[in-house]
Amino acid sequence: MESHPRIPGSRGPSAAARRRIALLATLALAAQARADLWETPGWALLGTATAKAGYDSNLTFSRDGQGDAFGTAEADLLLERMNSLALTEFTATAAETDFASHRAPAQLDASASARVRYPSEQDELARFSAAASWTRVTAADPELNRRLTLEKTLADVGGRVVTSGQFGLDADVGYQLYDYSADGLGRNHQTDLKVGLAYDPSPLTEISANLAGGLGATSGNASVPSSTDRSETATVQIEGQILPKLTSTLYAGVTHISYSGGYSHASTLPTSGGQLVWDMAPGKSLRGGVSLTNGFAPDGETQRKSEASLDYRQALSRIWAAEVLLEASRYSDRNNSFTRTDTSESAGAALSYTPSHRFKVSLGYSILHQTSDLQEAGFARHLVTLQVDLHI
Repeated sequence: MESHPRIPGSRGPSAAARRRIALLATLALAAQARADLWETPGWALLGTATAKAGYDSNLTFSRDGQGDAFGTAEADLLLERMNSLALTEFTATAAETDFASHRAPAQLDASASARVRYPSEQDELARFSAAASWTRVTAADPELNRRLTLEKTLADVGGRVVTSGQFGLDADVGYQLYDYSADGLGRNHQTDLKVGLAYDPSPLTEISANLAGGLGATSGNASVPSSTDRSETATVQIEGQILPKLTSTLYAGVTHISYSGGYSHASTLPTSGGQLVWDMAPGKSLRGGVSLTNGFAPDGETQRKSEASLDYRQALSRIWAAEVLLEASRYSDRNNSFTRTDTSESAGAALSYTPSHRFKVSLGYSILHQTSDLQEAGFARHLVTLQVDLHI
């Protein structure tokens, strides 16, 4: 759970600076367009230029939130290793968004990531993986009902450390940092260590029993004291291919969380989640996901969130495809003085036209509705987008 402690912070780059950075990224991508595709026997550089226009009816996810038309220009670069036993890739993106009536300030979103996976074959589970990413994005927050800028840093290293036949011992170390200081809020960071005894009935399937421990901290100010948290989790997980056309990552278990600092709490709660992907036929798939998470906020709130989603994709012809997405969630805060519960449902549909592997046009529409114990936190939002992608 991403909590939101309030502390003073900087405001980030100016609108003029954001436009200059986005322009440089676009020019760099345009240079690649003139040179077409850069490739050597060992490496390949690919790019995508994206233009998006649309209308968002509620920019702040609040009861009286205003709407505005917007336009986004985005440049993506992908550098990947070729002819290697390990998948290695580096990505970078920059996206500038401007609003027609300036009901929200112009924003520059950006990201960078690196990923290594061994082996690279898709018909085997990874025996070693490492990933790191940084993302800066501004978006409406349904819990605080305002636009927030989040800088998120993630890192993860893991793999099989002992193997004996179909059995093995897995280990994984992860780190996550959520930084909201650009809006005067706080920083949350946590480090996790997980070990698991695994059984592989086939190269594509793994069943494991796992133990994990985490240590984290949340910064605060005079009104929201700094806090530390500790968690212990036990889960059973199945990952990979269940049936020839059905793959999954499913887990269930229990988590104990203790919170200390300005407030002290301890609780033991169930945790579960996962995703099922059913490839029904070529060009037709159904993806479903569920999760149940829990945590604490720095002001003493106990937070719980449950989510479910269903995503159906259908190729209508060689160049036309459609997608339908349904989602529902329930979020609750509880402390000694109040209880807040938010319930939301959303639905979306998109139609895409892809005449070649280099060019794609898509039209999308979605609606989001949230009800809440807090009157100002109930809202409705409609989003319409038209997007053009050019792959270089």
